[in-house]
Amino acid sequence: MRRKYLLQSEALGCYITIEYADGMLCGLEAELPSFNTVQKGASKYGLYFNEAVFLEEAKKNKVAITEIKRDITFDLFWDKYNDKARSGKQEAVQVWNKLTQKEQLEAFDFITTYFNTVKLNNVAKLYAASYLNKKRWIK
Repeated sequence: MRRKYLLQSEALGCYITIEYADGMLCGLEAELPSFNTVQKGASKYGLYFNEAVFLEEAKKNKVAITEIKRDITFDLFWDKYNDKARSGKQEAVQVWNKLTQKEQLEAFDFITTYFNTVKLNNVAKLYAASYLNKKRWIK
């Protein structure tokens, strides 16, 4: 599952957004687009490859962090899954609405990996409703 955190770095003088996927660092962004700021942020916060270590260090050092909540709608899922040429949107909506918010986020985040797997194995992509019903994102 992907999680994003926002913190203000007094040392760098800007806001930093740190993103984790399944507990591992996958993104780091500085408010200021200066290469030096991003490079310093990467060297400082890049040490926290593991989300649990990052959260522990932030708590220990009394660094205020805010988790950025993600809200994935069906329309965002439908656009990313790109199943518009096929029918089945109504069925996919029904399945989507039965999923928990956590499952919706996981299903959305896994689409790119699923597409790469389909391409690599040279098999047909499932309809969106089937992808959701079969919970293809569960490892």
